[in-house]
Amino acid sequence: MKSFRDECTELAPLETFDPAAFAGGADVPQELCNLVLSLALIYNDCKDVIYSRILLGESRPQHPARKDRPWGAWAGVDFHIFRLLVGLLHELFDLIRDNQDVIRHPFLESVIKQLSPAAREAWNAVITVASGATPADALGKSLLLIRNKVSSHYDPKAIVAGYRHHFLGTEKLDDRAFISRGGNMKSTRFYFADAAATGYLRSIVGKDQSEEITMNVADLLRSVNYALMGLVEAFIQKRGYAYRASAE
Repeated sequence: MKSFRDECTELAPLETFDPAAFAGGADVPQELCNLVLSLALIYNDCKDVIYSRILLGESRPQHPARKDRPWGAWAGVDFHIFRLLVGLLHELFDLIRDNQDVIRHPFLESVIKQLSPAAREAWNAVITVASGATPADALGKSLLLIRNKVSSHYDPKAIVAGYRHHFLGTEKLDDRAFISRGGNMKSTRFYFADAAATGYLRSIVGKDQSEEITMNVADLLRSVNYALMGLVEAFIQKRGYAYRASAE
């Protein structure tokens, strides 16, 4: 398994640019600079969470899936990371929805034209879903499903609905709720709460589709993040601020 230091060696060499790239001017309003800077942070957050899921995957229990502590804890953390990924998509949708006028600024539109076809397609899918329109492409439809159906928040009604679906419904998966009771945080876990979260997703999209979404959400986010990466880099360059190599 790669260490974090090994992962860092795969980053491109350090470069710098003039911080004034994110200061508004005559042709580029400060609101647009603010938006692109926010997109840059979302990109980093997405990268971090995807990396966390990769590391967790390498810690998957070696024995077949069963109801024991290693599998219960691993599955709970895996679904937590899934909810973080979903939450980042919701944050991105909200950011775009709240900045519709800025999104349509001519300077940003000129930046979008410089993106690769794949990145531009992903960006357009995000814009379509965030604005409430119905997308026609597969990426957009997947994003729309997450936007409308999959929540990452702590909604008590949703959590108890998932709990009932998992433990008390006609398609219940367990007759007993699981818990590890210890005297500290290291020795305690509420597996039944993890089951409530996964149960809620199954209750609204079905078992098969819930498994498909949880498996594919990281790849979905990679496509979106690819668009954010290209947009931020092109924005800085189009403002006329050259990148310079930096010694480490």
